[in-house]
Amino acid sequence: MTQGLVIAGAFLPVSLLIFAAILANPGASRMRRIGAAIVDAGVCNVLHGHVRGNRRAALRCLPVVTFGNGFRYGRPYLYHSLAWSAAGSA
Repeated sequence: MTQGLVIAGAFLPVSLLIFAAILANPGASRMRRIGAAIVDAGVCNVLHGHVRGNRRAALRCLPVVTFGNGFRYGRPYLYHSLAWSAAGSA
């Protein structure tokens, strides 16, 4: 339980930095989108590796992140997010 809180606690400042970057430069940014996809997939994969009791709950995160990036930003970002998700869960 505490490992999940540590991971979430580490994710929060990173996500706030991404949000601050969006506020500072609200236009479309390829690097910001790719970076956010890497952070999202990375956190899902780390949680999947550390959650002991209910691994199915952690596995639900990856398809949501992968398809979310694809629906939001288009097919290239879907493939990119899929690659990071697959690499992390291998």
